[in-house]
Order: sequence, then C-alpha cells, then structure tokens
Amino acid sequence: MSRSDPVFHWFPGHMAKAIRALKADLKLADLLLLVCDARMPRASLPSNIEDISAEKKVLFVFNKADLAEEEATARWISRFEKESRPAVPLSAAKKKGIGLLNKAISELKAAVMARRRERGLKNESLRLLVAGIPNVGKSTLTNLLAGGGRALTGRKPGVTRGKQWLHTELGLDVLDTPGILPPKINSPEAGWLLAAAGCIPDDLFPMEEVASRLLGLLASRGRIPFRAEMSPSEILEKFGRERGFLMRGGIPDVKKTSLCVLRSFRDGKFGRLTLEEPGGSDPAKFKRSLTPGINE
Repeated sequence: MSRSDPVFHWFPGHMAKAIRALKADLKLADLLLLVCDARMPRASLPSNIEDISAEKKVLFVFNKADLAEEEATARWISRFEKESRPAVPLSAAKKKGIGLLNKAISELKAAVMARRRERGLKNESLRLLVAGIPNVGKSTLTNLLAGGGRALTGRKPGVTRGKQWLHTELGLDVLDTPGILPPKINSPEAGWLLAAAGCIPDDLFPMEEVASRLLGLLASRGRIPFRAEMSPSEILEKFGRERGFLMRGGIPDVKKTSLCVLRSFRDGKFGRLTLEEPGGSDPAKFKRSLTPGINE
C-alpha cells in the first residue's frame, strides 16, 4: 500500500445499489442509528452518510466497545457529544450497553414525537434505520433491538440481504440496511484499518502488509514481545515461526500467519485495543494509528 496513492478504488454494483436504497429508506425513517467500530470510530464512519441524513435525528453507536479500550471510547463519545452528536458505547454481540442505548433512543423518540404534536401530526409508530459500513455489527444490533434473530448476520462484509422492518419493544419499527462504503478510500491509513477490522473483503487488499502493520502497532504498545528494532515484516515472520506456520525448508508461511493475525485481532485475542484517538497526535504513541479518515 503506497502512502501517496489511494488504497482502494472500488465501487461494485451492489454498493451503489445499497446507497440508492439507503437514500430511499431514509425518506421513510424518523431516526437513524449510525453504527461504527469503537476501535476505529473515524475510519469506520462513511464521510457522506451525515450529508444523506442531514434532517434526521441521528444517534451514533460505538459498537464492539468490548474490544476497544474503555477510556479511549469515553474520550471519543465526549468529543462527539461536544459536537452535539449524541453517542453511546455498545457491545451488541455480548448484549452489553443495551440499557444505555434504549435510553438514548427513547430520548430521541420523545423529541420527534414532540415535534409531531407541534405540527398536529398523528401519533403513529416511528421508524428507525440502522446504517453503517460493512461488518460493524448492524444486523446484530437490529436483532438485539427486535428481541430475536430475524435479521441475517455474518462475519463477511455484505451479508445483509433484503428489506426487513422489525418491530421493537420501544414501539419503533427498525430496518437493517446493507453495509455501505464510499466509492474511493483516499487515506491509506483508513484503508488498512478497515481491512484489519474485516470491513473490506480479505481478497481486496494485501493481507501480509495489513497484518505486518498491525503487529508493528502491537509491538510498539508492548502487547507482543518483540525487539523494538525489528521491522513489521520481520515481526510477522517471527510470529509465524512461533506458531508453527511453516512451509518446506522452515520458511514462514506469511499468508497463514497473516490470516491468524487478522482473525485474532477481530476476535479480540490481543486484548482491548483502540487504533484511533479523537485528539491530536502523541509522539510517544504509534503515529500511524491516528488516521485522517475516509475522503477527508
């Protein structure tokens, strides 16, 4: 991945279709839950989504908070709230944080209902849309709100299929939407973070480079015991040797090693880890973890 060139230039037909469908569905919705990955909030929020949803009540959901560093997530949420962007942490897969989420949704619902009454509109059921990029946990969140496993979920980006309005205990109808990404990801930093988190299909990026950079970050933070002078590629080879991923002649199998590294990160086996900070750069920290985001 070159630092001067965009990491990804891709816009498959289904992604263009998903964005068109989202624009149409938003016209029917009253509230929007915008889901991001708490480990990389900036990179995992598509830059164009807030323009699309400009007149809707929006709640930002920092999902997978159990995989992120708690204090870092608190800093992010504080930053969002200072910008009048309500946000809550959530671990949808572990059903943690649902009470805080329901409270925040209820507050937004009350604001919408009050505005309806002022306009003399009927007190009808509200519709809530769940949106975000692939693999941030939208369908798991929708199932949690609906109280059942009716929305399709999966680990591969783009598993959501069809339109499914589901009724929730909060008196809302919720719709899960396919994950969307912008036509072009200009930031190499955002690109490798999205790749590491599984938001982009594994066959669309150089896994060895992404895994190497991830191991380099872990080493710089003291999460894995490697010498400071080792390069990320050297760490990847050593990591593979230690886990027995070897080919003939004792050569490290970097492909198998890379898959192991990425799966371990996605499953939280390296511990709670946040790859982006909301503020400025700290020279003592791994600088490449601070990204300018997508299309900024």
